[in-house]
Amino acid sequence: MKIVRFLIWTLLFTATSCQQLNKEIAISYAMEAEDIIKQGGDTLAALRLYDKAIALDSLEPMWFYNRGIIRENFGDSIRGFEDYKRAIEIDSTFTAGYWVIGLALFDKKKYAETIGYFEKLLSLSPTAWMTYYGLGITYYQLGEFEKAISNFKKSDEFDKSSEADREWTNYYLGLCYKGLGEMETAKYYLNRSAEQGLQEAKEELEKW
Repeated sequence: MKIVRFLIWTLLFTATSCQQLNKEIAISYAMEAEDIIKQGGDTLAALRLYDKAIALDSLEPMWFYNRGIIRENFGDSIRGFEDYKRAIEIDSTFTAGYWVIGLALFDKKKYAETIGYFEKLLSLSPTAWMTYYGLGITYYQLGEFEKAISNFKKSDEFDKSSEADREWTNYYLGLCYKGLGEMETAKYYLNRSAEQGLQEAKEELEKW
């Protein structure tokens, strides 16, 4: 019986040691990939390193996220999207995953699904101004101007950048108010955007 117990303990110890070794090797692959990306190196080599890291340890959401970004850059949006989805499956609080999935769905004009992911992101990070901005753009595309305005104003509330950097928010607020037929308010925001240097706002005002 003692021999059996010893063999079981040995097997468990060996398995744990192998897992730990695999983890350490996986981390080294991922760190090497990150260094390549930071230095603007060979992204294909970085992709292969993430493949190796994930093969050894498939429970790191950031590795799937980073691999998804690289795949998208190579034009493989389908597998990139799969990596993003896997990242939030591993960690349901991984906010970057919800953001990129929302953007990918927006690009495909799947606006209702986009809203779902952005709303989930806000539940995790309720002061993320870019998410409110993303919701504003999405509702604008759907023609739901009042909801768009509400989100653009929330974005403006949490945006810590200078007023001069908010030309796109002002531009879309102008378009939303125009969509509602509130022309004076629309003109006010478009003028603000134009004064901040946005050519699109200037061109919109020239149509009036």
